[in-house]
Amino acid sequence: MNSRFSIANLNNGIKQQMLSTKMKFSFGYGVVAIFFAYIVYTQMGHDREVASLGVLLFKLLPFVFGALAIATLDIELIAKGRFNLFFLYLGFLVFFGLFVPRIFWEGFENESGGLYYIVLILVPYIILLLGFAFRLGGGSTTATLRLLFALLLIMLSGIEDLAYLVTTPGQGPIPEVWHWASHIKVRIGHYPTKYEAYAFITVHFILAAIVTLYSFRPFNRLSVLLGRSA
Repeated sequence: MNSRFSIANLNNGIKQQMLSTKMKFSFGYGVVAIFFAYIVYTQMGHDREVASLGVLLFKLLPFVFGALAIATLDIELIAKGRFNLFFLYLGFLVFFGLFVPRIFWEGFENESGGLYYIVLILVPYIILLLGFAFRLGGGSTTATLRLLFALLLIMLSGIEDLAYLVTTPGQGPIPEVWHWASHIKVRIGHYPTKYEAYAFITVHFILAAIVTLYSFRPFNRLSVLLGRSA
């Protein structure tokens, strides 16, 4: 009797957790993230050039809703089922079993230039995976969102363009105009000069620091969108 009673209590507890407000929000945001990811991957061009600011913002929607899904995840339920490590293993398996083989194929076999697009997908995935690990480790909803959006700002800063110019052997002097940086062009209206690019990168790092450190108390009223317990 005691064994049956304990199992029944455990099942009821899990059901209650699965129906918790935060878990409902997490599932909902996850579904929306998958929907937008499908639209972006199947219906939009796999181009290196960013056509417009609207296209850039739309392609960020899977990340935004993915971040909300992770931040509102009910970690008590995950911990109770001891699924923490399993989900992290799964996250690594997606990276190692899907992205890595595709990178090898695009890099060594395919000549269509698809490697660049795969990396564009991989970087947000790694950021989300870091946020997922942080959340499963006990990070609060607010701290998880801070981490994810600060890293997003760094991703959008253009620091990798500068790093490529500095670290690539035989690259030569840094170009006066960065004619390839369309992700900067759509936000400032023209291809940046190198000094505009430096300022652009600096501003994004400052914004990332603000996201990390500032209280954002006026946004507390939006906690209803995070399951009411941000």
